[in-house]
Amino acid sequence: MRSMKWVLFSLFVMAATSAFGQLTQLYCSYLDDGSAPPEPPLASPCWGANVFPDGTPVCLFWDNDANGPDADDPQPAIGSDSGEVNFNCFGMNGELLGLGAGYFAMTDAFVMEYLPAVNPIYYLQISANNTCYQTETFELAIGPAEVYFAQADWNCANNSCPTTETIPPPATDCHASDDTRCLLVVVDWAWTGDPNHLGGFTILADGEPVGGAGGSLRSIELPVNTDAVRQYTVVAYNSAGNAAPSNADAGSTYLMRWSQQTLTELTGYGWSGEDVVLHFDTPTLPSDCPSHFWIDLWYNVPANPTRFGRVASDSLDDTTNLHFPTESFMNCVLVLKDSNYTYGAVFYDTTGIFHLPLSLDDPRVLQPDQFALAQNYPNPFNPTTRIEFALPMEADVALEIFNIQGQLVRTLVDGRMGAGVHSLEWDGLSNGGTSVGAGVYLYRMVSGNFVQTRKMLLLK
Repeated sequence: MRSMKWVLFSLFVMAATSAFGQLTQLYCSYLDDGSAPPEPPLASPCWGANVFPDGTPVCLFWDNDANGPDADDPQPAIGSDSGEVNFNCFGMNGELLGLGAGYFAMTDAFVMEYLPAVNPIYYLQISANNTCYQTETFELAIGPAEVYFAQADWNCANNSCPTTETIPPPATDCHASDDTRCLLVVVDWAWTGDPNHLGGFTILADGEPVGGAGGSLRSIELPVNTDAVRQYTVVAYNSAGNAAPSNADAGSTYLMRWSQQTLTELTGYGWSGEDVVLHFDTPTLPSDCPSHFWIDLWYNVPANPTRFGRVASDSLDDTTNLHFPTESFMNCVLVLKDSNYTYGAVFYDTTGIFHLPLSLDDPRVLQPDQFALAQNYPNPFNPTTRIEFALPMEADVALEIFNIQGQLVRTLVDGRMGAGVHSLEWDGLSNGGTSVGAGVYLYRMVSGNFVQTRKMLLLK
């Protein structure tokens, strides 16, 4: 593979040993990383008009005879035997992720429990709008690997790819409902057909793609940031194309909104052993929709506003105790956020900005009830991102970042920490102080018996 100045299409392969065999996880992305010249979106015909929209199937194929892409190559079957995967297609999701139409970044991995005994060689294929795209082939092996594709590594023809596949039958019995926080819609559906001829599912809201699911899934939770009732449908697909949509079902959420009359008075004095009380008018909520909110602490306002992290969340009363850090911060404000919507006002004391002293007699810690590692934000990111984790008690904690090869890149925490919600920033530097390259990174939290790993995407 030739060297490239910038990565346009990236394919990440991560393998690990499991109790059930040799586990391989495969992540794929095609995106514009902001370098010049800009990377064109995938389109029909061949980087021209008619950019492929979200939901267009991108399918994995097995070059079983190792002679390059041809009509005899099958898709890997869905299952847990040698060479089988959990799903074999995914839908483009560039618009959903904010990357734009014609780009994608997988959020779920192709998983193989065992590689095929011969020729573990694969490629990706898009067959839509009378256009056939196929990538160069790549070989999988047990052990971590990382392969990069540029635009030139896609082969494009102005005709549909040859296939013996038939379009799968449609999904049935689609049902959409709210979750208990009224911030998510849960969509369930049924599907009958040969799983070996199913790629996956695209979820549509009012006809627009809002998510996708692998071939083995029949339920998905979708975050929603609107009060409107929406009609949800499910479309099954494979390399031959999309099935007819399922029936439609209505789902909705209630987004908590704060009125302009919200009181933003912060009472309490000295932040050292005194009660800190927030007074505000609560929104009118349906009886089955509990409140969901966050309060973030910012400091160095207004010269260099910097977010420290969350100081309160989840329960809303006339009196709310806050978790303040033990560090000294100057020129602070508290920002109210709810349901992915930031209210335009802040809580403030009589001077508008308050100071946090170095020593607190009573920090008023909001105690989490369990260990937790949150998804970093923003994600994807460039060049910094924030990672939050919760400790229900004082404990030893290790928070480390690894590259896709499993090599340690940065240690953010390695020591004893107090109970509460902690927030740390990663600036994209290694332990040696050098900038790391673009790509997928894994961050892992270990505290006693609690171990959790999440992935994040660094753009350059």
